[in-house]
Amino acid sequence: MSWLSRVYNLHFSTDKKYTSSLKELLGFTPDNLNHYRLAFQHKSMSSLISENNERLEFLGDALINSIVAEIIYKKYPTRDEGFMTNLRSKMISRDSLNAVGRELDLDQYIISQHTLRNFNQNSILGNCLEALVGAVYLDRGFKKTYEFVYQQIIKPHLDIDKLESLESNFKSKLLEWSQKRNQPIEFKLISEETLKHNQKHFTIGVYVNGELEGTGAGKNKKIAAQCAAENAYRKLSVSEK
Repeated sequence: MSWLSRVYNLHFSTDKKYTSSLKELLGFTPDNLNHYRLAFQHKSMSSLISENNERLEFLGDALINSIVAEIIYKKYPTRDEGFMTNLRSKMISRDSLNAVGRELDLDQYIISQHTLRNFNQNSILGNCLEALVGAVYLDRGFKKTYEFVYQQIIKPHLDIDKLESLESNFKSKLLEWSQKRNQPIEFKLISEETLKHNQKHFTIGVYVNGELEGTGAGKNKKIAAQCAAENAYRKLSVSEK
């Protein structure tokens, strides 16, 4: 594909309206529209791996992880691995990617049997965003993918400085809160699942005096526990105001 195909797609093709819409979303004119059609094809429409976006989602997830890691590495040359890992986790958490998907209005592109309400209640939008990144890579290569992730996702929708300034160790804060009030706290594993591509997914609950006060999920128990602690701490702090 070349600039000629992009000109054709945008001005002469029967898909020129679709191309124009994608250009507004991507920040550039796509070459191969089939990659993007597949990226928006949810598995509810077809269980065949060649006809849904799960493989592209896998590819996009790896690319986002790599690009965000490089951006953090360059931005914080004196910070350690733990800091960088934690910041990356916050930037590319499922909640963050779902939120970006909503802000990009990806629901208008997705082909699915689910309703808009379903989009907002599960990870369809975040998964689609990952698939879209995979489509950009297959269509235009890594350089353009890096540019898309930074210019269209991170820069307008993920405030790195704000995320970096947030207190990350909510588990320590929650334990400190419990000690001051003599409230026993327990972290319990609620569920452990094996997702596609053998990825693990853990859900952990925080119990205060035997009452569930917050849950969190993540690809490992540490991330899930931190998420659960943050949710519990915010809930308990608000209840005291």
